[in-house]
Amino acid sequence: MVQKRVMFSMFLEKATRGISRFWSGFPYVRCCRAVTTRLVHTNDSPVEDFKNRRDCDPPNAPKRPFKRTKHGITWWDPYHWMRVKREKAIRYLQLENAYAEKSMVDTLPLQRKLEKEMASRLTQETSTPPERIGPWLYYTRVPKGQEYNVYYRRRHTSGAKRSESMWKRLASSILGWDDPDGEEELLDMNGLAEQFGYVQLGTCRLSKDQNLMAYTLDTSGNEIFSLFVKDLQTGNLIVEEREISVGSVEWAGNGRTLYYTEVDDLLRPWRVYRRTLGSASTGTLLFEEKDASSFLHVSRTKDWTFVTVNANSKTTSEVYLVDADDPYADLQLVEKRTPGVQYFLEHHEGFLYILTNRQSAIDADSAMAGDYRLVRCNIEDLGRQDWEEVVSVEQGALIEDMEIFQNHLVLYQLSHGLPRVEVLDLPLTGIQSRRRLRLPQKICTVIPGANEDFTSSVFRLTVSSPNLPETILEYDLATGKAEVLQQEAVLGVKGLRQNQRRKKLDGRESSVVTDHDVAVLSKDLPVDPDNLQLDFFSQYICERHEVNTSGGVSVPLTVVHKSRVHNGKDPALLIGYGAYGKNLAVEWCSDHLSLLDRGWVVAFAHVRGGGELGRTWYQAGQRLKKKNSFNDFIACANFLVDNKLAHKHKLSALGVSAGGLLVASVMNLNPSLFKAVILQAPFLDISNSLLDKDLPLSVHEYDEWGDPDDPHNFANIRSYSPYDNVREGEAYPAVLVKCGLLDKRVGYWEAAKYVATIRDVTAGDQLVLLKCSMDTGHVQDCGRFSHLGDTAYDYAFLLRTVGS
Repeated sequence: MVQKRVMFSMFLEKATRGISRFWSGFPYVRCCRAVTTRLVHTNDSPVEDFKNRRDCDPPNAPKRPFKRTKHGITWWDPYHWMRVKREKAIRYLQLENAYAEKSMVDTLPLQRKLEKEMASRLTQETSTPPERIGPWLYYTRVPKGQEYNVYYRRRHTSGAKRSESMWKRLASSILGWDDPDGEEELLDMNGLAEQFGYVQLGTCRLSKDQNLMAYTLDTSGNEIFSLFVKDLQTGNLIVEEREISVGSVEWAGNGRTLYYTEVDDLLRPWRVYRRTLGSASTGTLLFEEKDASSFLHVSRTKDWTFVTVNANSKTTSEVYLVDADDPYADLQLVEKRTPGVQYFLEHHEGFLYILTNRQSAIDADSAMAGDYRLVRCNIEDLGRQDWEEVVSVEQGALIEDMEIFQNHLVLYQLSHGLPRVEVLDLPLTGIQSRRRLRLPQKICTVIPGANEDFTSSVFRLTVSSPNLPETILEYDLATGKAEVLQQEAVLGVKGLRQNQRRKKLDGRESSVVTDHDVAVLSKDLPVDPDNLQLDFFSQYICERHEVNTSGGVSVPLTVVHKSRVHNGKDPALLIGYGAYGKNLAVEWCSDHLSLLDRGWVVAFAHVRGGGELGRTWYQAGQRLKKKNSFNDFIACANFLVDNKLAHKHKLSALGVSAGGLLVASVMNLNPSLFKAVILQAPFLDISNSLLDKDLPLSVHEYDEWGDPDDPHNFANIRSYSPYDNVREGEAYPAVLVKCGLLDKRVGYWEAAKYVATIRDVTAGDQLVLLKCSMDTGHVQDCGRFSHLGDTAYDYAFLLRTVGS
């Protein structure tokens, strides 16, 4: 698959189109982590004194004037010390944590109740259906009493029919472990978490012969990933590379040569190395990226013909090929980078199939970049620009991704913001027909499976929506017929109807935007009778609305609520992101039921800056047009009130990372719009951060927000930067800001400076809390049960400040 996001099914990283998310952090973070541990254990007395005080006033953040000037504009940053005086900042953060704990102590019974009910919906253990790659079946399981995945494989039984039979035969042994002797444990994340205290799997790649496994681990929470290679025949580690931080990894076809990217101190994968195991050399530099805005990623084509070296910024691409069977061959450039033009590729029988936003095959240098289209070129014609168009896309639809198999090509699309999947036969003929696959629901998120087997006649994907638990489907590429392999179990939901009928996946292209009329399972498709289809459609309604803004733009809004009549008195949580062309996922989250069952509405605003409606939609919410995102979010909030889906004094909002910038900026524009706001790892001090080129990712971010060295861009950034635009003397909503001390993408000081400013200049006695995790970074705990405490805290904050 060639895709701009990194997807996982089981634990296999897909060949990605675009930049790997698995970047790493500063080398000195290990020292900072030690400092943090020392401070936590040796400076408890001020924190204990604070906890024991009778009053519950927030900690005082001292002001220390710091003057900055840019483009003739001068401003003062009174909390700059939080960025540079780390030990003092840590003491302050500890006081903030103590204040947050003390302020929420009266909600502890509610937190415990919420955590217990969220945990009660989850099964004690879970596993994935096995996926075949050659002679092996790969799968994962979270064992009972554990939090994280254990990765396994076992040999495929010879003579087995296609995977449906495989799954039925192996279900009892995999779920009940009747035959543990045939099973090989590859990686136990629980054991690693216990060993290191923290662990995150970055990437994992199998050699072609499946005898070796290369993977990367972050064992300290700072996104510094070390490289490991395990011999699966002996179980021994044969490589443990901790001297450099590693981004992506890929194997050559010989199963002994490894390609990997080195990540620099600014979180940028900038060098590609080639290393042959068993040789004296620890690695040979193959490629170095000079452009500070571009990141490198190594992958391969699914048919093992080429290893690809991909250089990507947020606006440009450049791809080099290496013969996978000749790792010492020279790099071949497919096409030099052109400003604004991106391309990502796969290989099939002598042709490169290319997704590109280049709109002209005649004059690439002057072509306007728009939505992606699928083209191809002969491998012998690299450098020529007369690429052949493979498929056309009708108005309102766009191609997001593609998947190549020996006899088929799968296209992942969006049609008016909703997912669609089509299959083409390969090799291409003069008249090319496409089969549109039937999805169980119109309003949903589709996640491709690993689908590592190039010769397979079936492929997998996961479908999920706010009222449809994650469902793993397997499609027959020749017929388009589907089978439900597995669905996430949801326990203890009152009145839930478990639908065991075998209904047909309805392919109707209805114009109705609600989902209750879309049937789910198939009468004439084989369905595992032990795999019950959960029917939530009668309990929770998921709707897509179109919200008209003052500028005449129609913004998609997804709304989830209980199946009942609304009278305009309900509380609501509005979620937004709107950056990097990323779609705001509308997917299953059983935790949300704790709000929905209390009468809340949960809504998702697909504002400009996201990718739901294509590249034009994305570009309309970035750089000088960023404020469109804010206007869209405000319009969606007002829509909920005007249409009696929510009470105007019971609106709340949630923003994560760049979504935090969105929500905080909207809060500055209209402080009375929300009753409560939660900001997680939020990007709040954008103007100061972009000016600091020594910070990770700053230069890379210029393509998204604008280059601050340009006066117009900088003035625009300053005009909406949340930290710089808090409105003095006005009453703000209750605010919960959450950050991580080891976060290298968004510094902890951004949250701390923002909270101190809110308390200092705004009016009213609203609750403003800062919670800083002292041992994690941008990614918080994602354990199956361990994350529930944080979620329960968030929901208790909403229920306390907004009500139900």
